[in-house]
Amino acid sequence: MLQLRDASVEVRFAELKGATRNLSVMDLNVEPSVVSRDVWGEVQALIKNQSNEDFDAVEVAFFVDGVEERTGMARIAAGESVLRTLPYRFSTEGYHSV
Repeated sequence: MLQLRDASVEVRFAELKGATRNLSVMDLNVEPSVVSRDVWGEVQALIKNQSNEDFDAVEVAFFVDGVEERTGMARIAAGESVLRTLPYRFSTEGYHSV
């Protein structure tokens, strides 16, 4: 069994003074928390629109072990959140990055 022990998360801060458009990743998760090789699970991201205007076409992409995986387009209304999921199967043992 493979256990994801260390999340590889890159954080970037931006100067948002006066910015009206603001999306935030509120949570990034892998389900189940203990992953076995060749067993399907999900990578999940909770995206929140913290601005005062709607976003009509937001594309969420995950990078799993450096490979881009897209989840499709989503509409996120002002003040609302959306959960995007990516079904994924790890085919090798060891540590993986999301």
